[in-house]
Amino acid sequence: MKKLLTVLAVVFFVSGICGHDLEFIKLNRSAGTAEQLKSFVARDLNGLISVNDSDLSGRLITTNRIGDIKLHRVAWSYKGIPVEGKYTVLKEKNGKIFKMINSMRNVNIDTTPSITANAAAKIVSVNNHGKILSDPDFISKLVIIGHAGEFRLAYKIRFRPSSPLDGRFYYVDAHNGKSLGGGNFVMKATENTAKVFETNPLRNEEPVEVELPWVSDDKGGKLTAELDEAGVRKIVATNCLDLGEKMDYYGSQYPICTPTQTANKEENGNFIYEDWTDGVAFKNDADDVYSEVAVYYHMAKVYSYILGLGIKGFTHLDAHNVGTSNNPIIGVGNFQMPQSTTVLAPMDNAFYSPHDPYFAEMFFKNFEYQGDIIVLGQGSKADFAYDGDVIYHEFGHATVESVAKLGFAAFADKYGYSNETIGLNEGMADTFSFIIAGDSCLGEYVSEAYGAGYGNEKEGEFYCLRTADNENLVNEDFIGESHHDGLPAVSAHWAMYQKVLEKGRTKDDFAKFFMESLMSVTFSDLDFKGWADVLLDTVEDTDLASLKDEFQTILDEKGFYNEVRARNIMNKAQYLFSGGVAQYQGMPSETIEVEIEGAKMDVAPMYVQLYYDVPECIDTLTITGMATDGQSMSSSSAPKYSLLVRKDKPVIWTVDDIPFKVDYDSYVIGTGSWTVKGLVPGSRYYFQFINTGPAGMLYGPKVSVSWGSEKDCTAETGDDDSETSDEITDGTDEEGDSDIFEDDDAEPVDKKEDSGCSLTTL
Repeated sequence: MKKLLTVLAVVFFVSGICGHDLEFIKLNRSAGTAEQLKSFVARDLNGLISVNDSDLSGRLITTNRIGDIKLHRVAWSYKGIPVEGKYTVLKEKNGKIFKMINSMRNVNIDTTPSITANAAAKIVSVNNHGKILSDPDFISKLVIIGHAGEFRLAYKIRFRPSSPLDGRFYYVDAHNGKSLGGGNFVMKATENTAKVFETNPLRNEEPVEVELPWVSDDKGGKLTAELDEAGVRKIVATNCLDLGEKMDYYGSQYPICTPTQTANKEENGNFIYEDWTDGVAFKNDADDVYSEVAVYYHMAKVYSYILGLGIKGFTHLDAHNVGTSNNPIIGVGNFQMPQSTTVLAPMDNAFYSPHDPYFAEMFFKNFEYQGDIIVLGQGSKADFAYDGDVIYHEFGHATVESVAKLGFAAFADKYGYSNETIGLNEGMADTFSFIIAGDSCLGEYVSEAYGAGYGNEKEGEFYCLRTADNENLVNEDFIGESHHDGLPAVSAHWAMYQKVLEKGRTKDDFAKFFMESLMSVTFSDLDFKGWADVLLDTVEDTDLASLKDEFQTILDEKGFYNEVRARNIMNKAQYLFSGGVAQYQGMPSETIEVEIEGAKMDVAPMYVQLYYDVPECIDTLTITGMATDGQSMSSSSAPKYSLLVRKDKPVIWTVDDIPFKVDYDSYVIGTGSWTVKGLVPGSRYYFQFINTGPAGMLYGPKVSVSWGSEKDCTAETGDDDSETSDEITDGTDEEGDSDIFEDDDAEPVDKKEDSGCSLTTL
């Protein structure tokens, strides 16, 4: 094999991606046979990526083809322990490996745990249950993860979930027992004829007859896909009925809806069920069969489109429960949640989850199939299965999970904790919605059901949950909520798509490029800059290569290459999100142990920093807002925010060991109000909230500034050259509530004899 290897001296790097280097290497080597390639990966790939460690081994896990390019994905392990989230992709054309995209490097850590898995589970059990459990019910595995730029040996802990929405997992350092965070991967005219609303009943008022693909003839007439040539049942659809069944959760019995396939072509003659009258009228109906039919139709629609793009060898997503014959992606309609030990209640949501043994045991115990799930709630005002955009979005998550393998968790970096990966995941999922539906308005049926306040803005006659054609920018429009922070990504993809169409190319051309880009992602903690690099590198190898410069302009204008994760403090925001610390029940902690003012403490930095360019005659700034978990008004469940301030530079977090080091100038303690004095006009200040309580948000933030000095000060009259932003819109956010982080377009204009010149933003 070594004789086949010729490495050209053309190597370049793109740095600063999630604290790592993403390496693009131009190659010219024979791919050989499949077995030769596997052997090369196992024996010799280390040397090519300059990793001189015989304990690090690669394994070829997938091979896909787009056009005449094959993409081979390599996963890594160190001393037999899997390295999570770091991959290498080899690109092959005409039998030659011509490019490698790599995020792996030397590991060199001690792989002998210093604590047991049970001890690790006890450490984070308080996060999951609100108290330390002496005998926690959990599953775990030993993994290696990247954390703050370093590799760590960790236990990945998964407790018995409290509901299908509970996909929480936790990482605990296997040497020192420190929590390393975690996440939530809950991130026919023939007998097969169905009558459906093509996207949703709002946009397509007249149902049409369609032929449902893949329906098996040997499963009793149910909406079950047949086994394909790869031994996979691509999809299964089911209703979820209240049959009086219950599940046990730590000794208490809770009602569940039971997955039950109600649509049946053998009994009905086909899959035409027109019991949608209540659903179309936005009335609750938790038993209608059409919900189940809609789930199958929309899932098959997006799945068959992806498979029809010409990705040779790509017969199914690998996000199936591979290894059994009953391994489809399961779509569940009419889902309801336990409200108490006696009552089921509508679920106003939808979600995707990878296959989870706890979910299977608790909610699908007697269901014939196991696999990834897409769950559509029977909401209080709308059946989410009726909205194709919602299903395309959730199926987009399944696709991203299969081909890009993005993480489901925020990650520590030099700006604190970043949820950029989760935001990108949402923006990528939204992209599948506009590709399949063909329009930029996402979720108009659900928005209509819940009223204008549920939508972001109106496009024509429709309100939209979100719109792909938006003006949101990376960093400047971040608030820490993943769906909102994904808007710059989906809008960049939409703008690229429009360029593709302008050049006379097709939707399929864009979709192929988008899928190949996802397949070229090599690490799970991807940020916006890293994704931009992947997009631009990928387009070089496609028929859209002539559009690279225009794509780069789009990414530049959307802020993908703006490094500092901070937004102007004068830009509006209804709320700003943060993670929480380890000692509170809820999501896995996003805790950094750090020394502040000489005291060691555990803090969760807010996902985005703020900055303020101080104009003349301003030296005092006060931020006010309500800390809340977003659900209750209880002070015990509210975040506990303090403020770090730094002049001229962002607040920077670094780690050589624990505790972290944080670079800041001043530390402001407050409850609902934080005042910073002594600001120097002409300087830029950065502010970062840190949380020592549960995860949540600062709701309704307001800023007031003033001149507190005893010295007289005269400022120029405010005009279009004012340093304070005067381009504030009066729009609403994606949930329709007015933004509150406001600027009233003015600066203090006259000297006050009592030095009381001030400006308050409302």
